[in-house]
Amino acid sequence: ANQESKPSWLTKPGFLDFASLCAFPLRKLPKLCATLHEQQLPLGHPAVHTLICQCLFQLGKICIDSSSGGSSDRVYLEQRTEWEEPGGVLQALSYELGRLGEQLEETPREHDAVLLLGEIAAYLADWAPACNAVALRFAAMTSRAADHLEQQVETAKGSGQDAVQQRLQARQCHLRMTSLLCHTNGPLDAAAMLQLMVQVQHAACFMNDPVQR
Repeated sequence: ANQESKPSWLTKPGFLDFASLCAFPLRKLPKLCATLHEQQLPLGHPAVHTLICQCLFQLGKICIDSSSGGSSDRVYLEQRTEWEEPGGVLQALSYELGRLGEQLEETPREHDAVLLLGEIAAYLADWAPACNAVALRFAAMTSRAADHLEQQVETAKGSGQDAVQQRLQARQCHLRMTSLLCHTNGPLDAAAMLQLMVQVQHAACFMNDPVQR
């Protein structure tokens, strides 16, 4: 990576991680584990969000194994070969996401990073059951953060500070939508997801600014 091209929002180590994350397709997922562990990237930044999602969600080369001897060939993704093995990439990602969840719960100002990490955990929950609990933890922390703003919303409303009220409600909607993205698709999440959707819609109805809505 050419350090002269480094944007101001990245450190030098972070720029190296950012530039090399998708450089080698078969090493992307192990590199993602290392990146989450080293914590050099600003996880709340939109560009980082896009790059990491691209790294994780890209299917890559689809391979066909006709040597299994069964009635049909085995189809698998080359980038995810053996990723479910004990001590493999999937287990490492689950661990790093859980560790970051513990850290973020103590730093409410970093909840924007949950928009990325919660989405990743919810996605991986289909393969790693441990990620389901991590995703729900991210969902709960952002939902609580939105609830904690309610008193400020009521105070602003009672004192006629419409602009402040609008900003706070917009922040609540953002946090609750983040919480929705953190939920997996299991039936146990339906009630919580429905409550969040109602709360978001209710707040949006009282926003006069179309940009914030």
